[in-house]
Amino acid sequence: MTEVLQQLCQRLSVQPQRIVAQRAGESLSAADFLARVRAWASALARMPGVSYALYLEDSFEFAAALFGGWHAGKNLWLPGDLLPATVS
Repeated sequence: MTEVLQQLCQRLSVQPQRIVAQRAGESLSAADFLARVRAWASALARMPGVSYALYLEDSFEFAAALFGGWHAGKNLWLPGDLLPATVS
């Protein structure tokens, strides 16, 4: 999986100013996305354990966290909501 992620990130880095998302009227570039991926990867790499639940309502941040977690070698569980029965 790491090789595939590296290829995807490499493709994004070729055009760093390319707009990849919109959030609250703000255009977000490939460079913005890769910076968030690196931030998530760094944060998750410092955390003990391997498995984490990931739930973010912001789709841009969710994608960055997902990529970052995978880069950090984490197993990410994707709950569909934050209801008490789901997170217990």
